[in-house]
Amino acid sequence: MDSISDLLEDIVKECGGLGKFQAILLVIMFGTKVTVTWSMLMMTFGGATPDWWCNMHNVTSSSGQNKMSNFSTMQLLKQCAPPANISGSCDSRSYSSDMNTLVSEFELICDKDWIASTITTIQMAGLLISSPVAGQMADSLGRKPAFFLSLLVLTVCNLIAAFSVSWEMFAACRFLIGFGCGMYLTTFYSFMQEFVPTRWRSMTAAVPGWAIFAALYGLFSWWLHDWEYLHYATAIVTAPFLLGIFILPESFRWLVSNNKVADAEKVIKHIAKLNGRETLISCIERLHNIVKTEDLTTKVKTHTLIDVLKSRDLLKKSFFLWSSW
Repeated sequence: MDSISDLLEDIVKECGGLGKFQAILLVIMFGTKVTVTWSMLMMTFGGATPDWWCNMHNVTSSSGQNKMSNFSTMQLLKQCAPPANISGSCDSRSYSSDMNTLVSEFELICDKDWIASTITTIQMAGLLISSPVAGQMADSLGRKPAFFLSLLVLTVCNLIAAFSVSWEMFAACRFLIGFGCGMYLTTFYSFMQEFVPTRWRSMTAAVPGWAIFAALYGLFSWWLHDWEYLHYATAIVTAPFLLGIFILPESFRWLVSNNKVADAEKVIKHIAKLNGRETLISCIERLHNIVKTEDLTTKVKTHTLIDVLKSRDLLKKSFFLWSSW
């Protein structure tokens, strides 16, 4: 007798395997990687410290046998306070025009030089918190809503971050951006791979989308050299991919596992049609028979992280996956 997992794998193959639908899926899914890559890497530019100078006026300098020298102005490169032989204080600070970062925007230097790295930590805290939340959401509500919600969060929060009027506001936006990145990374592979035949999964997962978009991020940082413009650019390149919600269906594997067989049947027929295959009457009949035989209505259960911790086998595999990440 067929098992549900075996039958669903057969359905993917009979729907055309790696066909037109999967090509559309992969283009949209890997295109969205620009969003998470640029969002994650933003602080490599935004937190960078450009050259800056301490500007002093009416400076008095003592040297050699207490000889005094007066200067109308003096600029000290990357010094928070003047040397011991110079009297005066920084009246203002000026920054190199080569790049505009969070450091120059909010003067995160000297006694505030800890803030830029802390913002990155806050961003990663958002990612840490969102991962189990997004995993639960993807299992409970579906792969599709969780995935596209992550894109919406990243689009909106990148746009809002560009209008930050203080580093505290920016840090709050970075937390939400990290939260969106965690949602994306948690749902990306499951949503994509559930439509792809087994033999192609490792190959499609190995497409170097992150490396390509990381290189493009470096190019755009050099071209735009402004943290605000980089946030605008990230939001702009993300927005078109939100339209994918009208193109990509929910995972039929998730629909079957949640006893939504009628909806799963519509998705299967849609994929088969796009791939130029005949309607899979035999597979659909087998699916209905298995669902009746196994009585999925009594087996639908919402799982949590606690189930992973209770299972020795799942816990062992999860530990090695967490360690590798």
